Amino acid sequence: MIIPKESWAVRVDHVRKIERFIQRQMRKLLNINMLQVKEERITREQVRERFHNMSSAQALIDGRKMQLLGKVIRSEESSIARILLIAFIPNTRHVGRPLKCCREALHDSLCRLMTDVQEINIDRRGSLIDWYYDARCSPFWNSLIKHLKDTSLPVPPRPDYPEANLPRRGPRRRARQPNRDDDDTQDNEPVSPPRQQRAAPQPPTPPTSPPQQRRRRYREENVGQVMWDSFDIFGLDMSASFATTRKRYRQLARLYHPDQHHITGAQTGLDYEQTTKHFQLIANAWEYLESKF
Repeated sequence: MIIPKESWAVRVDHVRKIERFIQRQMRKLLNINMLQVKEERITREQVRERFHNMSSAQALIDGRKMQLLGKVIRSEESSIARILLIAFIPNTRHVGRPLKCCREALHDSLCRLMTDVQEINIDRRGSLIDWYYDARCSPFWNSLIKHLKDTSLPVPPRPDYPEANLPRRGPRRRARQPNRDDDDTQDNEPVSPPRQQRAAPQPPTPPTSPPQQRRRRYREENVGQVMWDSFDIFGLDMSASFATTRKRYRQLARLYHPDQHHITGAQTGLDYEQTTKHFQLIANAWEYLESKF
């Protein structure tokens, strides 16, 4: 049974930690130390090749998700897991919660699974019509999972489904138009009057400027613990992307770094102790936000 929980959405920093752990263990088993890595410039891909082309942590996680998703699709129609497959609660996400839910995590895994299949295009909603019949075909689905874990394997050909079962995107249903050639219909149904021409819209009058509400400034005790205050210390809102946040952090870190106070002190207007304190707040905010992306 699938229960739509947020614990299915593995954060990016968790995947990176798992990947680093796997790399350390592989190097340990292969007797490769960090000195050899630096001198011989050994990459992660080379370590994987020496370790029988082991899959990445993200591919292993996606493979497990897709295996379970295929089993749910091929289960009985009355099973609770299949009924709850497209169910979710559209509530507002609270501040500080994971940025992705189970549905979005499964959508990302589906896109990575279907990357090399040219006939399949997953839309931004992950609609069932795009991949439902592929998941019903167990040999094709399992071959795709094997290709996801080992890209050296060939991409399996998509099977030929019966024409009646092919997923198609039909046009939107339109309202039934009355038959003008039928006299009975023309007599019984009243004819709607012609549509009146709308008047040209008048230019909007400039609104009077209401008193602006003061935006709450970040609180130092919440920086590094609450997302709103951590974004606000960078001068960003909560819709900022990872790249924008990282760029802003690097700019402020160069500006408020204590070692650069003799250069940037006149620009910031802070003394050495205030600069050090503000730099620590910026570092705490970035460490907290990086774990949430």
